[in-house]
Amino acid sequence: MARKLRRAQRSNRRSKLEAIADIFKPENWRWSWIAGLLCFLLAVNLFGPKGILHYVLLEQQSSHYQSDIDTIKRESLAIQEKIDRIQHSKMEQEVLVREKLGVLKKGEYRVDFVSAQDETL
Repeated sequence: MARKLRRAQRSNRRSKLEAIADIFKPENWRWSWIAGLLCFLLAVNLFGPKGILHYVLLEQQSSHYQSDIDTIKRESLAIQEKIDRIQHSKMEQEVLVREKLGVLKKGEYRVDFVSAQDETL
């Protein structure tokens, strides 16, 4: 019984080797070429310069740039609102001139408070 089992295993190994060898027979080359061509086309579509992976990378970059554009638009809108307030409000203009240029109205005095830490230096 054990001999029959060993013979069957050997013949099974031979049949596998014969199947692999059949691929390289001249009449089966056409299928090998077709399979190779399909593998090549799949690799080009995945990893090529205009492949799927490149497209995914471009989509990620596009979403990143879009978020940057949205942030810049919000900042631009805030700056434009501040400019409009300064142009149309005398109070805003006065506050800005006082803070940035240090201009005082007639009869006003500037008082600078010095802290105890500044005196020791």
